[in-house]
Amino acid sequence: MDVDLLVLPIKGPDIVLGIQWLQKLGKVTHDYSTQRMEFTWLDHVYALKGDDALLMKRISLHHMHALLEFEDIYGVPYTLPPHWSIDHRIHLFPNTKPINVRPYRYPHYQKGEMEKLVNEMLSQGTIRVSHSPFSSPVLLVKKKDGSYRFWVNYWALNEVIVKDKFPIPTANEMFNELGGVVIFTKLDLRVGYHQICGYDQDVYNTAFRHIISNRGVEVDPKNVLVVSKWPIPMMQRHVRGFLGLAGYYQRFIKDYATLAAPYLIPSKNGFKWGGIEDATLSALKDRLTHAPILCLPDFEDTFVIKADASVVGIGVVLLQNGRPLGYFSRKLGPRMTVAATYQKELFAIVEVVYKWCQYLKTYGFDFDIEYKTGASNLVADALSRVFEEDDEASGGLLQPLPIPTAVWEDVSIDFIMGLPIFKGLTIILVMVDHFTKYAHFGTLPTSFNASKVAELFMDMVVKHHGFPKTIVSDRDPIFVVAIDELLVERNVLLRQLKENLFAARNRMEMQADCSLGEVEFNMGDKLLVKL
Repeated sequence: MDVDLLVLPIKGPDIVLGIQWLQKLGKVTHDYSTQRMEFTWLDHVYALKGDDALLMKRISLHHMHALLEFEDIYGVPYTLPPHWSIDHRIHLFPNTKPINVRPYRYPHYQKGEMEKLVNEMLSQGTIRVSHSPFSSPVLLVKKKDGSYRFWVNYWALNEVIVKDKFPIPTANEMFNELGGVVIFTKLDLRVGYHQICGYDQDVYNTAFRHIISNRGVEVDPKNVLVVSKWPIPMMQRHVRGFLGLAGYYQRFIKDYATLAAPYLIPSKNGFKWGGIEDATLSALKDRLTHAPILCLPDFEDTFVIKADASVVGIGVVLLQNGRPLGYFSRKLGPRMTVAATYQKELFAIVEVVYKWCQYLKTYGFDFDIEYKTGASNLVADALSRVFEEDDEASGGLLQPLPIPTAVWEDVSIDFIMGLPIFKGLTIILVMVDHFTKYAHFGTLPTSFNASKVAELFMDMVVKHHGFPKTIVSDRDPIFVVAIDELLVERNVLLRQLKENLFAARNRMEMQADCSLGEVEFNMGDKLLVKL
């Protein structure tokens, strides 16, 4: 509906609808017990519900007179509080270095509120621009009324402060002081910590705080110059120093982990420097001096994450309108390396949500997952494959399986998944003999692992038919790795058993030889032969 409004300098509700608007509604039904009103407009029934949080509180004329008389006390302060005989001091332990804690990441929707509160405190004179070497992180804490409290976390600073020691009175002592008192007051301070001035020489301890161009986020040219002139390291400590500086800008460098991890990250074999390490250092310097400019995020637009997983790594790029906001790659650990492909790809998605949560967790996020082939997902596919060794076996044409010649020497396995749950079991493991086409069936829970599959295979196939010569599966190598581990364990046991049998046979032969001796017989002697 169209409503003519007058702009008034008032606080509270955004709009006040008066009698002129109410006269247009006709009959209106009110229920003051529930603060609800209903009316019909253009054949449609509307209902308005009152906000309980906006209930007016009663105030006496005496209170109103006090508020007006002491307006400078109850109003919003625009200056620092007065200095008293004792200002707040911050005594640090001797030889304490400046405390500088990395700022917390916060969601984008809090950015505007953070800037608003900072500007308010600047205008009120509560804070000022600082170049202090101290820095503490800032949080926004939501209050009951929906507004935010600006909270500086001084936990690291508190660790190096000399604590005040003074006796705290007991409750009984305080009650004793109340004898004869007839008037009690309750005091609530507005932003109470801002009501006490800090000592001038200690204010710099309380400070809280990339170069961003108009084109986007780029590497600091001063640091790039330092990296490009970095000398050849002579010890492992020098390598760590270089990686510490270059690692800060890894979001600008495609394949950073690939370049640095194999040769520069400290190893157990101690420090060594040769041609490979020197080439790696030069390649990293070149990548830094030619790092791309990343575009700035637009939180009104859609973020696109392209992720991929290879045999040994994951790679992700964050995009918006086809331009990169950042790169991310990680080498997989031993357990994840042998995981199924879908597990690795899910792992990539989970990792990037943690990595870039400040872009994705705005008010909660909706997402769609689309499958793309490696050819159409070039950047993420390349980032995930940069960890692969050069001698990795290349793909080839499919080969037919050899014709079996004996029972249970050639076995294939597969999984029937997605079945209705029964006693926690939803998967059937199928094991088929190529020669007889005879099959064994075993059940598995939804969250099975390689060891569970291997144990089931041992119980249903190996115990009855022995170990097959070949096992064929179209699944990932997770099962084969588990079988290999069991085979190694079996071979160790067999070797120990054979050694024990040979040792027992030798002992028996030696004991038998001890009771034997040479005996000569003459013609015609009779012998007793035990059969």
